[in-house]
Amino acid sequence: VAGTTKLTVTVTNPHVMQVGDTVTLSGVTGSPTANTALTITAIPDRTSFEATLTGAGPTYSGGTVSHQGRYYKYRLWVAVHASAAVRVTVSDK
Repeated sequence: VAGTTKLTVTVTNPHVMQVGDTVTLSGVTGSPTANTALTITAIPDRTSFEATLTGAGPTYSGGTVSHQGRYYKYRLWVAVHASAAVRVTVSDK
């Protein structure tokens, strides 16, 4: 984690977070504390995200990111090969 107001957080594995999602940082070392809930403001790539933290210090390390994603009731992505027979059923139950 690095930044002065903009916090850039790098994670080990690719993520599916989106701008506007809320994350909670815990166990992060550095001053002032970055252990708080933050709203994602940018996604530079799939292993990092940015958020705003007023008065953020220049360097942080360690910690855990907790993320509760937003889910859309009817959002669906399907990729089908041209020679495959597929039936897709969408239900709100």
